[in-house]
Amino acid sequence: MPHLELACFTPHSALAGINAGASRLELCAGPYSTGGLTPTLPVLTSMRRLTSLPIYCMIRPRTGDFVYSPTEFQEMKDTIKRYENVGPEKLADGFVFGILTAEGRVDGERCRELVRAAGELPCTFHRAFDEAGDQREGLEVLIEVGFEAVLTAGGKGKAEQGAERLRELRKWAGSRIEIVVGGGVRSENVVGLMERVGAEWYHSAAIVEGEEASEAEVREIVQALKMEGLRVEKYTYWPEEDQPPSITDTVFMGIDEMIAKLEDQEEAENLANLMESAASEAQQGVSWTGPRVVIDRTQQTPTTLICIECLSQIQKFRWVPIVIVPQPVIG
Repeated sequence: MPHLELACFTPHSALAGINAGASRLELCAGPYSTGGLTPTLPVLTSMRRLTSLPIYCMIRPRTGDFVYSPTEFQEMKDTIKRYENVGPEKLADGFVFGILTAEGRVDGERCRELVRAAGELPCTFHRAFDEAGDQREGLEVLIEVGFEAVLTAGGKGKAEQGAERLRELRKWAGSRIEIVVGGGVRSENVVGLMERVGAEWYHSAAIVEGEEASEAEVREIVQALKMEGLRVEKYTYWPEEDQPPSITDTVFMGIDEMIAKLEDQEEAENLANLMESAASEAQQGVSWTGPRVVIDRTQQTPTTLICIECLSQIQKFRWVPIVIVPQPVIG
């Protein structure tokens, strides 16, 4: 199932991610307009005590370009060693950083030193990658150095603009490094990005206004990612001249398996309640007017999902009734 990494520029944003189901936090110092700087040790410590979610810590000593002086580079290395743990207390679960050469290439030599400083903790190369001149060459350097992941918009300002390059990067990377899709990822475009790129990780600050992540926005993104993980290929089965069955011609079966796949108990209950409502209306002879997905059991592929109506709603992954056709309905 795809995952959300939430970029947190304030403690409130981190709380929004914790409460709304983010899979991982990227902890940064703000403001948001800087793109993220190294957070203070007290902030990292307080966040660590607040949650067991993985926390990846930004290592970036200043704003501006990603070509660092010897003093700045040493500061980055020292910070990584200091932020791994304090005494017996584990702090960061991973680190996020990026260094380029003056020529605009990934600085493999310096990055290797920082990856080694992190020890066994995973490292992500941040969006400095989008400023690298040759991304395919840069990707190979990151893999050779030992990065676990690279955060990128495909060389563009926004992931939507770089979707084709992101898809190419995933093809080049294979299973050697994770491509984390970032850059303007929000609830209104994450489904389209999933369809175009097919990555497993999506990165968002989930800011609707101001500097704080919106808990509602985080929840919308997480819900879209969860439903994408459950979705099977969509297509229309019935020819245009034929009519699909009405809701009263169907029976409700197999929903338990769908509910069992949902990790969130509240979401599972929401789906179960919606199904109960739809079944009740069907028994009363009332046509269900909400979006529908039909599992056609008359075919050899009984798990094929067939979208019947309200495709725009289905694409937003609102809760949809699942109905099963028990007998042929055409002919």
